[in-house]
Amino acid sequence: MTQDAPGYSDVVLQQLRALTAACRSRYQFDGAAWYANKAVTLSAAAPRDVYAFADALFCGGDTARALRTLEIFRFLDPAAFLNARHPAAVAAAAEGNHHRWEGSASRVEAQWLPFFYLTALCLKRLKAWERWAYTCS
Repeated sequence: MTQDAPGYSDVVLQQLRALTAACRSRYQFDGAAWYANKAVTLSAAAPRDVYAFADALFCGGDTARALRTLEIFRFLDPAAFLNARHPAAVAAAAEGNHHRWEGSASRVEAQWLPFFYLTALCLKRLKAWERWAYTCS
């Protein structure tokens, strides 16, 4: 198959995603991060690939880089994260409901909950919650 063939990048992207999942299932997080990084590039930063990349970095111990990855690809808005951390907002989003809150980030969608959760884990591991809250105010 040549690079000019239709669907070539889709086939390669599916292979990269499969390799990422296979490495992650064998706890080979450096390999998973490597393949996920290539998938992010090929998919033009699709949310599932960015999450897989950041998750592999986090599980491999590169927490600061995982958090920075979420920031760079704009899957993490600090103000939205701090406004959405209220348990009722998270619970409502998990049920598919959207609860209104005052502030710039009044809506949490269920598809973004994994990003919020990974962010919270990164901040906890880095012990940077206060620093993060300060930059958002």
